[in-house]
Amino acid sequence: MSHLTLPEADPAPGAPLLRRLRAETATLLKLAWPMMIAQASRMGLNVIDTVMVGQASTQELAYLGMGRALNWVAIISGIGLMAGISVFAARAVGAGDPRRCGDIMRQGLLYALALGAALTALILLLARPVLQLAGLAPDLVDGGVAFSAAISLGYIPTLVGSAAYFFLQGIGRPKPGMIITTSALPLNVFLNWVFIYGNLGAPALGATGAALATALAVTLTTLVELGYLRWMPDAERYGVLDRGWRRAWREGRALRRFGFAPGLATMLDLLGLNTLAVWAGRFGAAVAAGFQILLSLHLIVLIIGISLATAASVRVGNAYGAQQWREIGLRCWLASALSVLTMALLVAVLYPNLSLAIRPFNPDAATAAAAIAQLRAFTPFMLFDGVAFVLMLSLRSAGDEVVASVLQIVGYLGVALAAATVLVVGFGMGGVGLALAFGIGMLFTALAMAWRFRIVAARLAARAKAGP
Repeated sequence: MSHLTLPEADPAPGAPLLRRLRAETATLLKLAWPMMIAQASRMGLNVIDTVMVGQASTQELAYLGMGRALNWVAIISGIGLMAGISVFAARAVGAGDPRRCGDIMRQGLLYALALGAALTALILLLARPVLQLAGLAPDLVDGGVAFSAAISLGYIPTLVGSAAYFFLQGIGRPKPGMIITTSALPLNVFLNWVFIYGNLGAPALGATGAALATALAVTLTTLVELGYLRWMPDAERYGVLDRGWRRAWREGRALRRFGFAPGLATMLDLLGLNTLAVWAGRFGAAVAAGFQILLSLHLIVLIIGISLATAASVRVGNAYGAQQWREIGLRCWLASALSVLTMALLVAVLYPNLSLAIRPFNPDAATAAAAIAQLRAFTPFMLFDGVAFVLMLSLRSAGDEVVASVLQIVGYLGVALAAATVLVVGFGMGGVGLALAFGIGMLFTALAMAWRFRIVAARLAARAKAGP
């Protein structure tokens, strides 16, 4: 099997620019398409839950939204803390030291296990007081807490499976993770059918049933993913079978330290987003459910942007490990251009068809009206989200993870919440104001990341001119 990330597979840095662009485009797309399907499958679990719970009732969909607001912060923050796994593995491959990847894998899996246990304890302790503090109605608090307790059963397998998947991404082998992740979708649909609606003798649990189904589906697919790592082709070459579990935690300090800034930024980013989601709950179940539909459609469109961003981060990590400083800028800007082009096409298709796009989520007329109003304000901003992720992940791979994280916090938390305060409190725009605020934070983040990457790329190009 060929390995796309090996330096010898690339044209020499001094090759003609057109040849390098063609080769890099092909490599990015070969990496990105399985990542896209895997991301679609991961996000598809959330979309499936939203659709199937929405068919049960608008009230259950609101419960899901309140519980998910907390749990997205927890689980995606944990994933952000593990950002070093794919970056460090890609750098090791770029440096011509693939065996080092096995040590990175062990460090990442142990870290994921510890994070999963800690986050499970936190969500069980804090779900109720946090939702009560948000000023929600008692039934929304109870529904959100029940959802949180059920979904937390899947925290450890979700993070362990993510660590395994990040390792496979870092070594340029995303296809097995794609296949395994995709297999969770039909399993989740079946388990949702059982637990949401109360089939095969199970109680009808609504949103809580969706959480339980997702936790079970993720647990089973994670076990398969760990089995693949054990018996993967070239396991010996990548050091997967080496011993070293006892020293992995001690030697994983650099990996954990790398992930601190991205993890904190992701947590605060999602805190801002889910503050908007909880804020939507104050305008009633229809607005809250409509905001959840907005988030689901946003995730569907963002799949391509995140996939290109992840592929770009692997390629930038390869160049960083190989000390090919000029290639870092070329690879990131090319991925940024591809992201803008594809997101523009998707937005152009989605915007005139919003009524059709929301139809599967919920049959309630008030929810549909709220969702369409919010999406009309928000959809044009989707153009900028993909490129923001490309630049953000490339900055991390280029060793600038702290500044990238600061800009992420400022944009998705500070700017978004400030805009929401002005639009909702000052102008009384309700759910539409929340949607606009989310988009404004997104636009700011993309522009700030582009400004920062331009500085970093110029600095690295100067290092290349200076020589060793």
